[in-house]
Amino acid sequence: MADEIVLYEARYPAAIITLNNPDHRNALSAAMIDALMAAIARAEQDRGVRALVFTGAGSAFSAGMDLGELRGMLDQLRVDQAGQVWDGALRGEALIERVYRLGKPSIAAVNGVAVGNGAGFLSACDLAVATDSARIGYTEMKHG
Repeated sequence: MADEIVLYEARYPAAIITLNNPDHRNALSAAMIDALMAAIARAEQDRGVRALVFTGAGSAFSAGMDLGELRGMLDQLRVDQAGQVWDGALRGEALIERVYRLGKPSIAAVNGVAVGNGAGFLSACDLAVATDSARIGYTEMKHG
């Protein structure tokens, strides 16, 4: 299903888990994180899956936290609801912790940009392999 935000393919002995929101550079939105957690649980329950491979659709592995979602949340929050922003950050941290503690080997197949929580996500994997065009943990900024 091309309209799913995370794709899951059992290609035994591995499960291929693809972040599938290339128009937003596979940013880690709340929905993306929830879908990744579900895919991880599915792979852990499947006895035929001996390793998990994470990759990104399009030209990015993951651009990190979904800043558009964060901006929208901040625009709608009252001062007494600021804890919701912290909850979103903790959700990203929980994903990284979940990958780090997987009971099966994990591989990040990095096909492009991986910054912020996207870099944290891949660094939690047991192994990372990257294309020549991959950019991990930084972006190029030009001034002036």
